[in-house]
Amino acid sequence: MTACDLPLLALPALEWLLSTRAPGVWATLPRLKGPEDGIEPLLAHYDFRSRLPLEHLASEGDFSLSRLATHPKIIMPSPPSSLVTAWQDVNTPVQLKQAGS
Repeated sequence: MTACDLPLLALPALEWLLSTRAPGVWATLPRLKGPEDGIEPLLAHYDFRSRLPLEHLASEGDFSLSRLATHPKIIMPSPPSSLVTAWQDVNTPVQLKQAGS
């Protein structure tokens, strides 16, 4: 099973994401380079302890998950270039066709 807008998601990308788990790391938000530049807050790893900063943001009316990037317990590594396509967002049939090429 995969997210409908991430058709290139594959097990190695998830394995990499989970390999970033470490003591003291509350979340991993992959930092992407290229057309999808920026922090990826959806295909990310959230430890149960990330609940506290998430609730804090929500209590302030801020629902942007990427704002967690400023928290000292959140890491933002770049995935290996061989895995970056797993984060390629596809929302239209045209984008799906482009992703497959």
